[in-house]
Amino acid sequence: MDTKFTLVEDGVKKISIGKPLSKIFTDLDEALNVIEKTILLYKNQGIKGERFEETIKRIGFENVEKQLFSDELLDKKRRNLKSRISNS
Repeated sequence: MDTKFTLVEDGVKKISIGKPLSKIFTDLDEALNVIEKTILLYKNQGIKGERFEETIKRIGFENVEKQLFSDELLDKKRRNLKSRISNS
């Protein structure tokens, strides 16, 4: 099942068809983790002004899914926070 997203940018409607991940999340904490990882991925790998759909196309859906299913993004965030605290 595809999900349709509508974005209005500069008065022009742009539609993107979402592609579902290959895993269904039934646990709330697991779902929240994948949402946080999605935000981190977009923040770290997106280009300024680039829509999320374009980021996914550029780096590849399989790559995005691999990163969302691993803990690498959250581990990197924890290391960065720990480094900032120790440098304060």
